[in-house]
Amino acid sequence: MADTCLISCILGQNFASVYRAPQKEAYFFTNNPALRGEIESKGWQYVFLDLPLSADAAVSSLQAKYVKFLQFLRRVDCPPPLKTCAKIIYFDHKVELKPRHIAALLAVGQKPIVVRKHPHGRSNIWGEVSASLSQERYARFIDKTLEYVLAKIKQGYKTTTVVPWTSLVLYRPQDPQIQKFTDEIYRDLLEIGTSECQIVWAMVAQKYPELIQYLDGETIVTNENWWTKFKAFVRFWTPYGVLCKLDKL
Repeated sequence: MADTCLISCILGQNFASVYRAPQKEAYFFTNNPALRGEIESKGWQYVFLDLPLSADAAVSSLQAKYVKFLQFLRRVDCPPPLKTCAKIIYFDHKVELKPRHIAALLAVGQKPIVVRKHPHGRSNIWGEVSASLSQERYARFIDKTLEYVLAKIKQGYKTTTVVPWTSLVLYRPQDPQIQKFTDEIYRDLLEIGTSECQIVWAMVAQKYPELIQYLDGETIVTNENWWTKFKAFVRFWTPYGVLCKLDKL
């Protein structure tokens, strides 16, 4: 049985390259068969998902949550090591994960889920909602997102809470509460139609405080730290009409 497996994904037609897999037990999910050669040449084990192939960033980004939130574990064709491994590390395909990052994550991980706090230090859900307006694939669903947040507030959820940075997540999937947590996030995302999972995570996680360990963003510094800051700077000076192009980078 593998102790730690890595997973990442590209859904859709907007990306054509991947980083090299940092270890052998690494699985890359896609619905784009044209990427198979690229994926396998970088040391990943290729996993095909039979989902509609789209060039719409909103569609493909939402599809990627199927992987990020462990929905594939129920598939009969799920790679056996993923079914039984003690720890699964998910990271976005834009993250160049190195063995030192994996070692650091495993060293600090004490709870069933480990995730970094948002690099901008957000501690209020409205800050994340406001930031989502700068990305077309999120802004498209802002009305339903607001309805979701306001409904959660009526149910007693707080807006002052930890906002996560979900580009890197450690799960211990053998804990039955993990699938319950990820299922709830995935279900809520589908209901809204948005892929802005950090808003939904920040709400749903309030039901599961015992499951989640939050790390300061600087605890594990990956290459998207500077890239995220750079894109935020560019967005500030970019006309709204071309933001959807920036979202593909």
